[in-house]
Amino acid sequence: MARSIMLHYLPGSSFLHKWDTRCKFVALMIVTISLLHMREPALILFSCLFLAAFSVARLPWKPLLLSTKPWLLFLVVIFVAQVLSQQGSPWTLEAVKTASIVCWRLALMLAYAILFTSVTKPREMQDAIAWFLNPVPFLPARRIAMMVSLTVKFLPLILDQFDEVQLALKSRKGKPSRTSLGRLKFLFLPLFRRFFIRSDEIAFALAARGYREDLPVILPGIPLLHLLALLVLTTISLASTQTYWKWFLL
Repeated sequence: MARSIMLHYLPGSSFLHKWDTRCKFVALMIVTISLLHMREPALILFSCLFLAAFSVARLPWKPLLLSTKPWLLFLVVIFVAQVLSQQGSPWTLEAVKTASIVCWRLALMLAYAILFTSVTKPREMQDAIAWFLNPVPFLPARRIAMMVSLTVKFLPLILDQFDEVQLALKSRKGKPSRTSLGRLKFLFLPLFRRFFIRSDEIAFALAARGYREDLPVILPGIPLLHLLALLVLTTISLASTQTYWKWFLL
């Protein structure tokens, strides 16, 4: 049994689970772009908004928090790289502050992405992307939507398979080999093998179910309340960015 639930859909009955996927997708894009242009007060606001949304969705915070451990190393590497890349003397107060804000933004982007995947079914995500791309001529909307959906699905699948291979290796050999060749043989080769087998199974399953790209994308209209929630979030996001205020003052 895999220990990581990050990037998995977690069933629920909250408003975020029921919120129209098209609105959720647009909201995620707007928030992600806005985070790049926010200063500290706005970052505090959107950190509080994330905690509120997480509470409304009633997601299991402890397993999700444990699942983000591998990303902490990534943020540490980004922090050190940002500090060392600052002009002048490194490890000054200003350099540490700038690096901390960069990591804060990245952490919020990751947090909102995890929240989105936790409350959105992969099939609904696929239909929403196809709905957005369908009006664009000469563009295989269903194929692109399927590729994006499979990519999102394979990311947690790879993490699950990695956990399973690690647990199997510990149960049979105790500690894995410390040499890079030993880790490649006993850890990554079984992982790649399972990944390719799973890819073949999904391809055969799509073919067996008669997957077609010429079927129209038919979705119901977006409820007014869902559009109103998107409008409120968009207004808050734009009002919290530096770019908006520079454009407004001009």
